[in-house]
Amino acid sequence: MPPIYYGQRRKARSIMLTFAGRLNSQARQASAAMQAVPCIAVPPHFTSQDCSGILPDGTRCPERVHKSLSVRTHVCPSCGLIIDRDHNSGKLVVERALEMQAKTISVPVGSRKQAHAT
Repeated sequence: MPPIYYGQRRKARSIMLTFAGRLNSQARQASAAMQAVPCIAVPPHFTSQDCSGILPDGTRCPERVHKSLSVRTHVCPSCGLIIDRDHNSGKLVVERALEMQAKTISVPVGSRKQAHAT
């Protein structure tokens, strides 16, 4: 058996982690399907930097607050929101998932009106 070099180990590890991530995703989707709960994959881009606050006029705050990974608190200079970084990110993920679900909502097959035969 030929020796395994460092580059080959890195590639094998990368393939293994990719497979494990896909398997975990499939398990989450199967679990959600068994419980009749929608499972929506939300892109995590900028969820810890975008603000989840509301401006005084009732619109969502458009501010993007850049911070390093060591900063654990989200402080928005625009709307004044002070919240834990993870809590802010979680609120945005839920908001985006609900927006995505609203765009793709469909009527279940059993609840469609049947055409009457004449």
